[in-house]
Amino acid sequence: MSVKLCSLYTLEREPVSYELEIHYTYHPYQPERGPSYASGGEPEEYAFVEIDRVECDQVNGPFELTDAEEEGVLDWLLCEAQDELMARADDAADYRYQQLKEPNQ
Repeated sequence: MSVKLCSLYTLEREPVSYELEIHYTYHPYQPERGPSYASGGEPEEYAFVEIDRVECDQVNGPFELTDAEEEGVLDWLLCEAQDELMARADDAADYRYQQLKEPNQ
C-alpha cells in the first residue's frame, strides 16, 4: 500500500532560498512474507519514498535537485511521511473515540 503525499520544503542554495512543493510516494515497511501455494515468499522491504515531481514558483520549468540535495530531501521526506501517517492515525482514533462516546451522553 503506497501513499501519495505532498510537502513543502525550503532548499538553501547560496544566495537564494527556494520554496519547493514536493510530490512524492511513500512505500511503508513490508515484513517478510513466507511461502504460499501461489508464491515462494517475499523478502522484507524497508520503507522508502520516491519523488514524483518538484515544483518551484521561482523557477521556470522543472526544478532539478543535485544528487546530494536529493539524498537529504529523501531522508527528510521519509520522516515527514511517517509523521503525517501517524498524525492521520491519531486523528482517526480520536474520531472513533468521540463517536463511541457520543451515544452515552
